[in-house]
Amino acid sequence: MADYRYVHKKEVGMRKQKVIKLIQMLKNELRGTLKFNFYFVGSASRNMVTRDYNSNKGYDFDINIEIDETCWDMPPKKVKEIFRRGLDKFVKCFQYDNSEDSKRVATIKVKDFKHSKILHSVDFCIVRKDIDGYREYIYYDKKNNRYLWEPQSEEDDLEDKAEWLKSSDVNEWQYVRYKYKEYKNKFPNDKSRSVYARTINDVSNECGYWEEN
Repeated sequence: MADYRYVHKKEVGMRKQKVIKLIQMLKNELRGTLKFNFYFVGSASRNMVTRDYNSNKGYDFDINIEIDETCWDMPPKKVKEIFRRGLDKFVKCFQYDNSEDSKRVATIKVKDFKHSKILHSVDFCIVRKDIDGYREYIYYDKKNNRYLWEPQSEEDDLEDKAEWLKSSDVNEWQYVRYKYKEYKNKFPNDKSRSVYARTINDVSNECGYWEEN
């Protein structure tokens, strides 16, 4: 049975600072080759990082690496290869293993080999905004061994609902945190972003969002 609880904000803050330092080192390394900005997304951006204390999985951060428009003409495979090679030069300084490639992200992990546990991981999603302002991400098509720019799906009104729930008139964010943790344990195999969306939609409906908007 899952036992998801919130990770203390002090621990999250300390680890975030290390990740930021790592990325800053990477930016300096790739200056003139691959320009980008970065920002935390998902649970780390909302102070809602959780860990399952009954499993060997740690907690993770999600970070968008938004490349500069001067690099848009570079093939997506080359972009990801440059990013991962640069990243792997510095990960050991922060106790991470070398990066792993997957369909949507490049992942680095801190592992406790003695206890066969993953203590913490970071998922980097490389994104860009196309000429119409829509965000795309680098997708790795493993079957055909190719990299593509794919549209990044977003629920347009999700953050509007979240801001409404945080507002002084409604003030239900503590209930959101309670419900999010409850759903993490109820649906332990679901991605955090899916659990968050379910939480925001259910709580906003319960609190009468559509009656007021």
